Amino acid sequence: MTSLNLERVIEAMFAIWHELPELLNERWESFETDLFEFLKTNAANKTNDQVAQEILEKFGKYEQALALLDSKYQELSPKNYEAGSVSAEYEIIPVYFATPRHYDSSKSLDQQFTEVRGDGSLNYGVAEVSIPPDRRMGSINQPPFWRSEDIDRDMTIYSLTKLSQSEFSAQANKAFSGGQQREGMVFVHGYNVTFKTALLRTGQLAYDLAFKGLPLLFSWTSTGHFMGYSADEENVRWSQQLRHFESFLEFCFNELKLDTIHLVAHSMGNRILTQTLTQIINVQTKGKLGQVVFAAPDVDAGTFKHLAASFPSNAARYTLYTSKHDLAVRLSEFLHGSYPRAGKFKDENDVVIVNPVETLDASNRRNDFVGHSYFSDNKSIVSDIFHLFKNNLSPDDRFGLKGRTLQCGKMWIFSKL
Repeated sequence: MTSLNLERVIEAMFAIWHELPELLNERWESFETDLFEFLKTNAANKTNDQVAQEILEKFGKYEQALALLDSKYQELSPKNYEAGSVSAEYEIIPVYFATPRHYDSSKSLDQQFTEVRGDGSLNYGVAEVSIPPDRRMGSINQPPFWRSEDIDRDMTIYSLTKLSQSEFSAQANKAFSGGQQREGMVFVHGYNVTFKTALLRTGQLAYDLAFKGLPLLFSWTSTGHFMGYSADEENVRWSQQLRHFESFLEFCFNELKLDTIHLVAHSMGNRILTQTLTQIINVQTKGKLGQVVFAAPDVDAGTFKHLAASFPSNAARYTLYTSKHDLAVRLSEFLHGSYPRAGKFKDENDVVIVNPVETLDASNRRNDFVGHSYFSDNKSIVSDIFHLFKNNLSPDDRFGLKGRTLQCGKMWIFSKL
């Protein structure tokens, strides 16, 4: 590697992570600890180039690991790209959102809701997300650095409009035709997610799940930076204290008059979801919860089990996707004194199994991005969520899952691809 790009170095590192324990054997633990200590204590004070170089040097202590990293990095580098335009028909998915992010109208369309907190109130709006054809399920096509965004190839923010709460309500209600079931799906993103990426991910999920109701996004104030973990934690706590998500759900039930709301949270966003589920149990509403999905939750395992006992009883199903190979959740575990997280387990003795949640082992659904986005980047997981939404099937009746009874209860394991 000569000129290093931090984003590609990190992506390459994530892609090979599951191979390193076997490759390094007894050296694995010291390597992992050394790397995580650097990311925890020193990386935030360095430039991207310095961080990339430091990661490379740590891999350089182990010849085979460095060769593997270099090989994956080269795969991710631009090769054999042929310029040219694609004539195609794209689709538009409207995404209705609420966010406590600061609003800055002077910025470009997809950056107007920034990475810093607003005044504590929620901003509302609607964005149109464009979906290009020939897109791989689960992906949020974005252009490589050497070309500009192209609506025929990439997912884009086609339009974005900031609305008052009353305008939001009026416009969202118009989206339902007469007699249509008033259904909503709320997505809560995780750590290191910009507002633009959160919008694209919500549009992607709505499109891939063929969701006919209202796609909704709650975007808390993530900094959108790999090194911003601590700041993201503080912003999650701030949003929880102000009960932003609880207020938004109550608004969706009572003002939008939704009959059913499905909830999907990823990574650190599950902290907001799990806490809020224990708070809305007494909310007076005619609506009900549909599918509640905890994807790769960056939540303390003990806390998750404790909160689950207070989850509302009127949800269709609670589903937890966890994995043995989740680097991002492993890093979180390291940062929190090695206390286990609900989104990762080492063996059957520490997997989170608790009523009323159905636990699915997604370890066999690794992909090139740590396994941490397996819920959205892998066709089989998206397909599983699709059947959840469409048919409310139990794990025993869904394709590709095999039940296994452990001492602490039953879990379901995805078959290998």
